Amino acid sequence: MKNLLFVLAAATFISCGNKELDEIKLETFDQKISFSLGSLRAKDLMSTQEIDVSKLDKDQLLEGFKNGYVKTTQPECGKSIEGLLGANGTEFNESFITEGSNCIGQFISFDLYSLLLGVEKLDQIDTALLFKGFSQGLIGLDTTFISNQDQMSVNQEFGDGLKAKMEAKMQQQYGAIRAAGETFLASNTTKPGVITTPS
Repeated sequence: MKNLLFVLAAATFISCGNKELDEIKLETFDQKISFSLGSLRAKDLMSTQEIDVSKLDKDQLLEGFKNGYVKTTQPECGKSIEGLLGANGTEFNESFITEGSNCIGQFISFDLYSLLLGVEKLDQIDTALLFKGFSQGLIGLDTTFISNQDQMSVNQEFGDGLKAKMEAKMQQQYGAIRAAGETFLASNTTKPGVITTPS
């Protein structure tokens, strides 16, 4: 009887503790990409071979990820990572786990935020789902909500959109210069003494 009560109490505790997990709904493309971007950043980190990432403080990684996402300047906590990993980046000083883990999270999200800002995609991201994706990716439960195949598909489509946006931006910034260069080269080939090679 005591065992049964313990199991029921544990199940109740787990279900209450995972209420946040039950609230994750990924129906639209923006919801899926938000969750997937966070999840894939976490999975990339957790698959790192250079250091034993299992020793990192996952709560601090998430906290740093949340704090670093809205920054427009690079986090100023690099000394914490250096303290954690040493000068060559492969040591592991456990006295820096808390602040080093937080700083790693900040750098990951700062990098993502900078990318999205640069291609004007910030308004497409649901930050609550981004953070949940990162959190679930850290513990390997992200595929409970979206399969690896769906994540890859959504990210491919999003990546194609980013590429098109970047190309359009480049065309807008440098299109006139490129057109002028092509016009010059075309008119230059008709001048006497100019030899055009196959390349």
